[in-house]
This record gives sequence, C-alpha cells and structure tokens, in this order.
Amino acid sequence: MASALFIVDMKGKPLIQRNYRGDIPSSVMEYFSQRVIDEDEASIKPVFEHNGVTFAYIRQNNVYFVIATRLNGNISMLIVYLYRIVEVFNGYFDKVEEESVRD
Repeated sequence: MASALFIVDMKGKPLIQRNYRGDIPSSVMEYFSQRVIDEDEASIKPVFEHNGVTFAYIRQNNVYFVIATRLNGNISMLIVYLYRIVEVFNGYFDKVEEESVRD
C-alpha cells in the first residue's frame, strides 16, 4: 500500500502531493531530489530504500511520479499504479508535462 504519492517536476518541486497514511514527511522528497534528479540517470534504479522509506518512481516527459511507503508493499503493484495514473493524466491532457499538470 502506498503511503504517499508525489508528482514533481524535474527540479524536485512538488506539483501535486497526497499523503494517504500520514507516516511520510514531505521532507523525504529532498532526499529523492538529491538521489534521483541530481544523479546520472543511467545509475539510478526505479526502486530504492532510504531510512525505512521505499521509493518507486517513473518519469513521464519532464514529470516524476513517485510513491513512497513505509510498509512492505507489493512493489510491482505500486509501479503499475503509477502507470495507471499516467494513463488517466493522458486522458485529461494531450501530453503529460509540467505545464499541463500545473495548470
């Protein structure tokens, strides 16, 4: 089960965030920004853990869709959930981009 969902831009600034369980502080996105956005893309894995928080993310154009959880969840289900969110966004917008999500 996902504890929090974040949709962030290429700089790590949140466009949309939802903390479902309340057990993930929004400050975890600072670590995500340092780990994923500032590093070389080829060396980063789409799933990683830091201080008991497991991150799973996908990138669509210039937007990151990130799930953070403290529970031992089914990671493949969480990744599929992220892709379904992207499908819904594609239904609303012609192309999922930072400007379309922000507006």
